[in-house]
Amino acid sequence: MLRSSLSKLAEQIEDQDIFQVHRSYLVNFGNVLALSGKSPNYVLALKNIKEEIPISRTKVKMLRKKLQEKPL
Repeated sequence: MLRSSLSKLAEQIEDQDIFQVHRSYLVNFGNVLALSGKSPNYVLALKNIKEEIPISRTKVKMLRKKLQEKPL
């Protein structure tokens, strides 16, 4: 069992492709297919996962920047 917050876990991973998009979700950018929705209900579609991942309003701006930097 691990007793830590996701934000602390994300810091420990030290991987540029891992990002906390919501208080309950860490995402690997290598698996991101698309960002969709309108404010405040943005969601991410991921490879091999049918469920859409919600995006925190405070993370949308940073997420868009990271997705623009992502090579295709």
